[in-house]
Amino acid sequence: MFKNFNAPMFLALREFMENNGMKPHMAVGVKGITNPVIASYARNGVVYLNVSTRAAKLHVSDNGIDFEARFGGQLQSDFLPWEDIQYVVDANGIVKDAYVFTTDHAFDLRGEEEASTPVAVPVARPKFGVVQGGKE
Repeated sequence: MFKNFNAPMFLALREFMENNGMKPHMAVGVKGITNPVIASYARNGVVYLNVSTRAAKLHVSDNGIDFEARFGGQLQSDFLPWEDIQYVVDANGIVKDAYVFTTDHAFDLRGEEEASTPVAVPVARPKFGVVQGGKE
């Protein structure tokens, strides 16, 4: 669906999610993370970052995102290029008829019993656990 994230798309998606009571999180491939503290939070080669306006300070540019947030109580920062951002999703899981926006395609988040019509995308449910750090 989307080949690469870009600044306007990311900002619009994050604003939409926050305006609708969602908690936007971003999955970033560990190869794109240079800060070893942030990289230490990787699971299966991916770091899940809370990108809500209350949890992180972001400077979004055409090249990627300058990310700054607290990990274990310490302020950490890194630059995240667009090509390493895998998807953005609501961590609350309150969205039923929605999609995870990825760099390749969208995943249907509806349960099988909720889907009224078949969709032509793979079904996947992101796995989230306890995230340490942040303000929320």
